Amino acid sequence: MAGAAGGADDAAVYVGGFRERGQLPPKEAILRISINQNPYSAEFSERGDARIEIITKPGSDTFHGGFNFNFNDESLNARDAFATFRAPFQNRAYGGYFSGPIIRNRWGFFFDMQHTETDGNDFVNAIVLDPVTFLPTRLPQRY
Repeated sequence: MAGAAGGADDAAVYVGGFRERGQLPPKEAILRISINQNPYSAEFSERGDARIEIITKPGSDTFHGGFNFNFNDESLNARDAFATFRAPFQNRAYGGYFSGPIIRNRWGFFFDMQHTETDGNDFVNAIVLDPVTFLPTRLPQRY
């Protein structure tokens, strides 16, 4: 997953037998990761020299879950040496999972949720011309 993109040596990532298209499962849901080193393996329908298999955990017999929260604010970041003002900024990321049995020793479920909120602003200092007198007019600074 790291390295040059678009080359012939790119790895294909599969999650639970399906091609991954942008989002990996949370680490709590991963049972194991297998890297296929045999390019002519009869196990797969296509060439397997760059295939990464992520096998997820089956449903469990007990209920369990977890929650996480990440927060970032402009006061927690370093200041730009060339900026006169620090623009208001906030980033909040929520996530969690919940797993448990539906029918004991047969069916289970795994629910995963992730959400990110970003409030980013920037200062604009602009000079516009008055349409009547064509003299510069300074706009008040807002964010």
